[in-house]
Amino acid sequence: MSILTRGGPNGATTTIIYYLYKEGFASQKIGYASAVAVIFFLAVTALTLLQRRLFKNESEV
Repeated sequence: MSILTRGGPNGATTTIIYYLYKEGFASQKIGYASAVAVIFFLAVTALTLLQRRLFKNESEV
């Protein structure tokens, strides 16, 4: 877990959630962390919609 290793060597194990916390609260860059969260939300939404479209016909079989 990146929380235990604090990102590991050169940030190799840093997750997006830990990065948001570090930038938003530890570095007091609330606006930047909010922008990263919005980009992350849009990426997850796009992947979800793509997955639903690709696997839509599998449930009809």
